[in-house]
Amino acid sequence: MTASPWNPVPDVVGPCTDISFDRTLPGELLVTMHFSLTRGLPDRDLRIAFRGAVAIRWEEECPGVEPVPRDLPKLTTPEWSRWTTPLLSIQDSALLESFRPIYGESLRHFLLVSMNDLLHVVAGPSVEAVWVPGRRQP
Repeated sequence: MTASPWNPVPDVVGPCTDISFDRTLPGELLVTMHFSLTRGLPDRDLRIAFRGAVAIRWEEECPGVEPVPRDLPKLTTPEWSRWTTPLLSIQDSALLESFRPIYGESLRHFLLVSMNDLLHVVAGPSVEAVWVPGRRQP
């Protein structure tokens, strides 16, 4: 199992504080990564819409429920270079391989990392991501 940075939008320069998500329609998952709550980052959050989501696993930000690779990639921005990249693609995971016989080889395993949460998403490759205004309080 390996992890690589996943870059659905440009300008992810720092860590994410929190993650929230909502599954409103079958197979659709809407995730908001709250970068705006991280001191020193712009007041914007990342909204990600996953199509064809077949599995989600949330846990506190300490690996334990779902295995992750040992050495996760770090951010490249100098002031955040000790922090894990918040958007990752996981290859050859047991979670991904358990769903591929049913849903096909096009599925991907995404790992979203914040200071407080880990969110595993197994979904099709059709993903839309956009920066939205943040929720930072004055």
